[in-house]
Amino acid sequence: MNHRPSHLKRIDRFRKQTVYSSPFLTIFFLQLLFLLPGCITIISQTEDQDSHQEYIFQKPKNRNLAVFVHGFKGNPTSTWGSLPKLIKNDKELKDFDLLFWGYPSHLFKQNVNINTIGRYLKTEIDHTPQPYDRIVLIGHSIGGLVIRAYIVDALLNEKGNDLKNIDAILLFGTPNDGLEVARYVPEFVNDQIADIRVVSDLIIQLRQVWVKRVINAEQNDNHHRKIPTLAISGIEDKFVPEASAKSYFKNTATTKGNHISMVKPKDTQHPTYRIIKKRLLAVKSPPSIPAQLPKKNLREVAGTRPARNIRDLVGTWQFTKSTTTTGKTNKLPKSLVDMGFVFRKDGTYDFHNYFGQTRIEDEGTFTIDSDNNTLKLGSTITKPYVFKNLFFFNENTFTTFDGVSILTWKKRRD
Repeated sequence: MNHRPSHLKRIDRFRKQTVYSSPFLTIFFLQLLFLLPGCITIISQTEDQDSHQEYIFQKPKNRNLAVFVHGFKGNPTSTWGSLPKLIKNDKELKDFDLLFWGYPSHLFKQNVNINTIGRYLKTEIDHTPQPYDRIVLIGHSIGGLVIRAYIVDALLNEKGNDLKNIDAILLFGTPNDGLEVARYVPEFVNDQIADIRVVSDLIIQLRQVWVKRVINAEQNDNHHRKIPTLAISGIEDKFVPEASAKSYFKNTATTKGNHISMVKPKDTQHPTYRIIKKRLLAVKSPPSIPAQLPKKNLREVAGTRPARNIRDLVGTWQFTKSTTTTGKTNKLPKSLVDMGFVFRKDGTYDFHNYFGQTRIEDEGTFTIDSDNNTLKLGSTITKPYVFKNLFFFNENTFTTFDGVSILTWKKRRD
């Protein structure tokens, strides 16, 4: 028999109801989970919530951009600790400009929801100060959901082709399956926390669309986009479980640190830095080639977007002209009547070259090395050959440059 006085029983009931039914106290305890791994860090992150972005331009006319998106109540730069400085000091990454991007995120007031922030991110990327051929998106915690919301919203609104320059995504400590602790927070109190509930509309939509239109995409179009994504968990992260961080992603990794420190590498040997650097170098576009071409009309002499995969080349291509590095057209021998390629989806090719009445043929397999921007021909008749600096004007014209001449090829429609 329970002999506890009735007034103490009432206090017990009040305590229990307060902890589990008060959204404000729930947010307080949720915030404590963010704070425990690194109290000082979080305090420093909240000093400047009005600063929503910082561009770092490392070289004139860079064609590569790395975008960093912070998490809940984060700050565009301090979230990442020494990472900005480490990247700026790395000579191998000078071909990348950096954008440390942020958004409004508050604790005890209503926030903008994650889908809206995703559209805000799309506006930023669609209107960067200069054009970029290749963009890598790097998100921490909820910032990873913002990135995914941006991608999903574009695909659902038939704007998948706007994502052509998104080459890779890195998600650090992102609650891709949501968080159980967030289920006590109603939307009218804090939209961003409510969005990360395990059964929230956002988490369910991101899962369904991402699996169908990103992971299992068989082609790139306005509805589908195959974007390499790496999901990373922190080995000491007690806030976002490993299962939620890695979720249904095929490519995963584990880095050093807790939920806060995992994205604050102190040196270049930290696993997080090595993960980011490896991914950036893998997608990096080479500098504009050749550098000595006339600046006033570069696009008319050499292509500006590197080829990325076999699909870029599928079709019949006709050789049209040879240009010097000064922009002057080379005189071709009169005996050169016709030269062209047929590239197929299965990775095979045919080549023909007419000199007068003489026809030269070749066939074999081909691959595109997007890291080194080269077209490799594995001939079954002659020796293997490599076309260096494979660039596209657009989907109908591509160029190659060997350091002496620029060859231009156009797609035939017959």
